Amino acid sequence: MNSLNPLLPSSSNESRESESTDVFSSLNRVLGLEAGGDVLHDALTGLPSLPLFNDRLTQALMQAKRHSLRLAVMFIDLDGCKAIAETHGKHTGDQLMKLIGQRIISATRGEDTLSRRGDGFLFLMPEAAEASNVAALASKLVDVVGKVCRVDGHQLAVKPSIGVAIFPDDGSSGHELLEKARAAMELALREASGSMFWDKLDGS
Repeated sequence: MNSLNPLLPSSSNESRESESTDVFSSLNRVLGLEAGGDVLHDALTGLPSLPLFNDRLTQALMQAKRHSLRLAVMFIDLDGCKAIAETHGKHTGDQLMKLIGQRIISATRGEDTLSRRGDGFLFLMPEAAEASNVAALASKLVDVVGKVCRVDGHQLAVKPSIGVAIFPDDGSSGHELLEKARAAMELALREASGSMFWDKLDGS
């Protein structure tokens, strides 16, 4: 299971706090969120909140730069989730989100971070060994998320679209990685390809 221990910036380290604030501002812009809010966990799923995701991304980037490591950021869109909620009710839609979140956690590592963003998720994979490992995980998550779910007596399924960006290949900042992962997700959604890496869009 993903650890939910808070990893908050130290107030004694001004540069670190400033970097965390900058990345969170970028996260708000990328996701279209209002600024503010300091809760550590999402009320619906119990997953790390977006502010906590931001903090872990900031720390993971600092570690990656210090030790020459890779990390990956994924945007996970759930096509059909909104329609299910409209057809079967908000409670069913909420239970579906919780179930899918649990499936993703079960398929990933304890050091990874999953956060809900509306009708989808953000995923952080620190210390990714190789790009091939990231690709294998993205493919696995497409299968895991796309499986039929039994919720409130209904057999329900969503179609996942996953966009992936990798540090340092695709960007050196949280803002760059989030923007590129989102762009890759949008193309994966349009092409119904399951998952898409930024470098495929970039032509590299």
